[in-house]
Amino acid sequence: MSSAYGPEHGKVVYLTGIRTQESLRRYRVIATKKNDAFVTTHAEFKNAYRAFPIYDWSSEDVWKLVQINNYDFNHTYDIFNKTSLHNKLLH
Repeated sequence: MSSAYGPEHGKVVYLTGIRTQESLRRYRVIATKKNDAFVTTHAEFKNAYRAFPIYDWSSEDVWKLVQINNYDFNHTYDIFNKTSLHNKLLH
């Protein structure tokens, strides 16, 4: 994977789906960044940037996007929705 960040490729941006609502650890990853929380530089590869476009989205925001755009999703979530695990696993 590191070859994708090599200088011969110029600047590279990769997107991640981290959301701070999912865990305290993920919140801390974003909150402790010195730069803007949306885009950070990679610690090892100086030409690489990480972007967190949905870091401040709630679960409701994600599901609204899925519904509005009729995106496909893993239907295991439908099973979780019918159990008591729903709030623990999806929020």
